[in-house]
Amino acid sequence: MGSVNDNQLLSQLLKNPKLSSNKIREVMQKSFPIIDASENIEMVSRLINKENPAVLVRELSGTIHILTKYDLIGALSFKVVKVILEKSVRIGVNEQNTTSKKMIILSS
Repeated sequence: MGSVNDNQLLSQLLKNPKLSSNKIREVMQKSFPIIDASENIEMVSRLINKENPAVLVRELSGTIHILTKYDLIGALSFKVVKVILEKSVRIGVNEQNTTSKKMIILSS
């Protein structure tokens, strides 16, 4: 088994347009690494790099999924947005409490 990367394939085709008539196995690179679904995102982020843009993830059932650098970016972005939203909710609660205290002080 092997892999085909769009960047690598385009690069090869630009160097040699005649490759378009070749069989896909002739332009394949090494296979993507395979990890278990129980691995954490840190492991995936160590495996995905410029030369290796994806990881294959095997579930207990044997089903295999592909996880790309774009999936990793999306997961990390979601995590960052979640943290930002959690902090903004906490700040909003503090502002409401502060405002309430001011109102109580003013009404005394």
